[in-house]
Amino acid sequence: MNKFSKAVCKVIVTALVALPLITAASLSHAAGEVATITALTSFGCAEYGTNFDWTMNGEPATEYRINMVVEANGQTVMNEDVNTFTGSSSSNYAAYFSDSYGPATDNWPLPPNTIMEISMIMRLESDQSIAATGTMSLNCTTGDITSWIPQPAATSVPVMPLWLLGFMGGILSLLGMWKLRKA
Repeated sequence: MNKFSKAVCKVIVTALVALPLITAASLSHAAGEVATITALTSFGCAEYGTNFDWTMNGEPATEYRINMVVEANGQTVMNEDVNTFTGSSSSNYAAYFSDSYGPATDNWPLPPNTIMEISMIMRLESDQSIAATGTMSLNCTTGDITSWIPQPAATSVPVMPLWLLGFMGGILSLLGMWKLRKA
């Protein structure tokens, strides 16, 4: 085997060993932020009638701001600047009239059988961009939940494509066969 072939083999083997390690390291940080409404504890069409539990999990040492929005019949009845926290937070919260984060265009009480959508929005404190959103839609009279979605914000997650894994396996097979032929 000449010097060039040995150098090419070293580069290929180094790449085959390094790529999975780099990918594993990047995946360990890929979970991202999650905002979830975890339980509906009471419901009603009047102000303070609907209560729920929520959890927000973020990156340690990152400051977040919570914004709660309640919409019904195409109107906003709550747009609350809840609080700031670092890392993770959880609590029980009630739906009521508030316009401390943005405009509220309607008020309580809601008409019977109104579908209300509650969104807990986790924003980065630094620029107010949305990190994650948890949403629950329910009938304010019956408490029937029509939609319950934890929505992690879209983040780019570097994941090694399957074709690359296949390619790496093929190269290793060729190297193994080549070594066996030389032996």
